[in-house]
Amino acid sequence: MPAGFSGVSAQLLPDGRCQLENEFYRMILDPRHGGAVSSLQAKHMANRELVDAENPRAFNELRGYFYELDKYLSTTDQLATLQVLESGPLRARVEIHGALGSNAVTQVITLAAGEPVIDCRLKIDWQGSPGIGLDLEQGSGYERNQNRKAFYDDRPKLQVLFPLKLGSQRVFKDAPFDVTASELDDTFFDTWTGIKNNIILHWVDVVSVTHDAGMTLFTDHTTSYLHGTNYPLGLTVQYSGIGLWGRDYSIRGPTEIHYALLPHAGDWEAGGVAVASAGWNEPLLAHEFVATTAPDHSTRSLLSMDRPGWEVPALECAQDQVCIRLYNPSAQPAKRQLTYSGPVTAATQIQLNGTVLRDLPVTKDAAGRAQFDLSLPPFGVGTVRLTP
Repeated sequence: MPAGFSGVSAQLLPDGRCQLENEFYRMILDPRHGGAVSSLQAKHMANRELVDAENPRAFNELRGYFYELDKYLSTTDQLATLQVLESGPLRARVEIHGALGSNAVTQVITLAAGEPVIDCRLKIDWQGSPGIGLDLEQGSGYERNQNRKAFYDDRPKLQVLFPLKLGSQRVFKDAPFDVTASELDDTFFDTWTGIKNNIILHWVDVVSVTHDAGMTLFTDHTTSYLHGTNYPLGLTVQYSGIGLWGRDYSIRGPTEIHYALLPHAGDWEAGGVAVASAGWNEPLLAHEFVATTAPDHSTRSLLSMDRPGWEVPALECAQDQVCIRLYNPSAQPAKRQLTYSGPVTAATQIQLNGTVLRDLPVTKDAAGRAQFDLSLPPFGVGTVRLTP
């Protein structure tokens, strides 16, 4: 624990702002600007300030164009109320009660002990179904075969924004069993012929061009993200208007979205982004039970590895055999020694259709558990079949 750090906490300051803190960050929320983050210092990165205070947009600001009102609305337009829900010892949670015009906005921001991911939950309770997005033939005149359409353009849509103090920036993002680097100057388009890849599956990472620091945005919704040379990272939250095939994309209930932030040193791989994303998207679930006898071991894992970094997308038991799928989310080839706590007489690497690729020699550790080695190429997927 860093010197001078007294624990996870959330406290209201004399000027009305709120400070959240754990061993990784010191964060300040400003109620005068709708509860936006006015400062985010990364202690594990030499107290680096990540919020670009010179940007006209605020960090964690919710903003969009309401075309029926003919104006942009932002959570920074109105005062927010901050309520401390928890202040240690394990978590600090603050609830932000703000507004987007006449629509109530609630956000909960959480810092946890030992956790570098900043967790954020957003809920908007809408009054009716306001139109949000580009005001292009929203009332009439829509034609399916026209090249330009309102729902192509993300900039007027409701978005949560994160102006970062990183200088010139590059963008990386995940894809199914892959990570891609964006070569685009920006993500903006308003015509079908000008379409760009602006989809966020699980995460998008913005890093300085020198790769000394970056920040990852996680989301539980597959949606679009925004970024440009002079435009901060943003996450699309809501569109309401004429959509695909002329359908009315109206609002029929509250909008709820769960997202998170991971500031890190180095690039996405040095920052452990892929592993952190898997842990955030699929957290461990605890089940409490009463043991009939004292456990033989204080801890036990069915499958473990000699080093972290790999993912286990699937594990299946079928026909008295166990099939384990493993993924190497790295741009480098890698090797792991795996330990399995169940009975194993043979381990085989197979293809997806069951074709045998190779036998994997099995040894035993001091506790009698089966061990075997597996090598995977960059972003490689491997399947191992265990025979008891």
